[in-house]
Amino acid sequence: MRRFFLLRILEKRSAIPQHWRRYLGNIEVRLYAVLVILLGMLAFYLWLSWAFSLFPWTRVWSESLGDWSLGVIRHLSLSIVASLPGLMIVVLIFLLTWLIIRLVKVVLDQVAAGRIQVPGIHPETVSATRRLISVVIWLFALSAAYPFLPGANSLAFKGISVFFGLMLTLGSTGVMTHAMSGLVLIYSRALRKGDWIRLADNEGQVSEIGVLATKILTRENYIVTVPNAVVVSGKIINLSAESADGGVNLTTSVTIGYDTPWRQVHAMLELAARRTPGIDQQIAPVVRKLGLLDWYTSYELQVRLLPTAQAAGWPQRIA
Repeated sequence: MRRFFLLRILEKRSAIPQHWRRYLGNIEVRLYAVLVILLGMLAFYLWLSWAFSLFPWTRVWSESLGDWSLGVIRHLSLSIVASLPGLMIVVLIFLLTWLIIRLVKVVLDQVAAGRIQVPGIHPETVSATRRLISVVIWLFALSAAYPFLPGANSLAFKGISVFFGLMLTLGSTGVMTHAMSGLVLIYSRALRKGDWIRLADNEGQVSEIGVLATKILTRENYIVTVPNAVVVSGKIINLSAESADGGVNLTTSVTIGYDTPWRQVHAMLELAARRTPGIDQQIAPVVRKLGLLDWYTSYELQVRLLPTAQAAGWPQRIA
């Protein structure tokens, strides 16, 4: 039998889809092993009852084993029949929940496509809204279906509920902080995927806004993962939020000695901006004088990058 199931798996003739194999493995072989163990236990039980019935002084044990097995079967049958109405109610609750979630998904997909406008829901917040609504609906469905589950009022169910509640209370404090911070970022629309931001010592493009962390792709092509609680508590400078075409304002600083006239410095920096590829030439570069230091003057050059330009290495090219 084991060889039969293995050959069917190798020939891809199994009833279980192949892409489920990474999660289930050779489930037929395991079910066969469980079936063999159960049949072995049943055979041993029948043999023991028959062996006890052969001798007068153990015949009472044989009869008690038979009565005990019949009592167990009767009790299990009555319990299954009694739990059928509750199970039907649970199935109906979950089916209704699935239909409601499908309806919510259809409506939110229309909002994301711009065909429907719902107050308070924007296309960039549809994904988070869908997840939140799904979680709330499923939690409500579980709360409604819990009393109808078989054994819901037993001490075992109550102990398991207390155990999981304690685990969530002790382990979800930090996670909930980051998750709520992620919701603040998403619904405040302070950041969007593709925005160029400056956060603390990190400057780069937002590549992902997750539930627990935000990922930033820097000019050096590094990915910096920042927890959402840190992002919310810090100062965020969005360099591309007000740019309709997706361009980014880029600044770089240089220091020049006092023996070089400031007009010449301005002309050199503007010439460097015009000669550097990837700079939007329709917007004139801006040169600022930042400060007078002991031995030199600090200048800053601000230019606008084209949307298709790569950000890596632009300050070095301009300087």
